[in-house]
Amino acid sequence: MWLKLVNKSVILWIESFLCHRKQRVKINGFYSDWADVLSGIPQGTILGPILFIIYINDLPDVCKRFINVYLFADDAKLDKHVMTDDDHQVLQKGLNT
Repeated sequence: MWLKLVNKSVILWIESFLCHRKQRVKINGFYSDWADVLSGIPQGTILGPILFIIYINDLPDVCKRFINVYLFADDAKLDKHVMTDDDHQVLQKGLNT
């Protein structure tokens, strides 16, 4: 629904920002091979916090009927007191959701 409210060129711009990225590691002057970045948002970017808020915005509402959800800054904690196998199943269902 909200995608209809956002200009298609903005969506394509954000997609190009997030997709088809690569990274490598340098240790003692030696570089690893390039590897695809499959998830995440580049740190230190202007879009990072905004995209994180969009991503995490629905988490409490979606999960609260299964588990406790605590949000703080850029962190989310999902919690469920597990005493029985049924509790375990509810926790897993909340995590999957």
